Amino acid sequence: MSPTVFNAYADAAPNLVKTVDNASTISQTIVDEQRNLDALLISAIGLADIGNDVLSTNRKPLTNVLHLLVPTTDLTNEYNKALWCGFAGMAVIAHNQPLPEPSIWITASLTWGGERYRYPTNLPKVAATGGPQCNGLPRLPFNTNPKLLVTDIGANPAQYGNQQLLINSDLLKQLLYGPIAGPPRNPAQIGQPG
Repeated sequence: MSPTVFNAYADAAPNLVKTVDNASTISQTIVDEQRNLDALLISAIGLADIGNDVLSTNRKPLTNVLHLLVPTTDLTNEYNKALWCGFAGMAVIAHNQPLPEPSIWITASLTWGGERYRYPTNLPKVAATGGPQCNGLPRLPFNTNPKLLVTDIGANPAQYGNQQLLINSDLLKQLLYGPIAGPPRNPAQIGQPG
């Protein structure tokens, strides 16, 4: 053997002796804790037996639960983009500076709604396609709005040609003054009602 090998062993000798010393300490600890180690192994075997018993007796119900979860997980997978938008938006809010007092700060305003639905022309229709849309959320550039998503849901707010929202004045009169005698006014809902 070459002197280089002997020098390497000489340099590593203290570490090798320390490793052997630690191995003897570990083996002594195992001997000292033999009863606890036996108890641990017996407990692990018992737990495995109990787990096997639980899983074997509940195999059918667990299989049924997993089969029942398939539609839910499929829907979650289909809408994962929308879920990501929501959770990512909440994550952005979570990193905001905390409020000085426990509370919720909101900026809200009440606006008139869209044109009301009319029966039977505006029956509910589920024909929107394309899946979930984030439209740039949760990180929109400053002073911008997300794009309006136009879908086919069976109602067109502009179909009557009204330039603004019309208040149902006939209903307002009935609420203020009670039932109005005579036939219903403007049953076709053409133009200004009431």
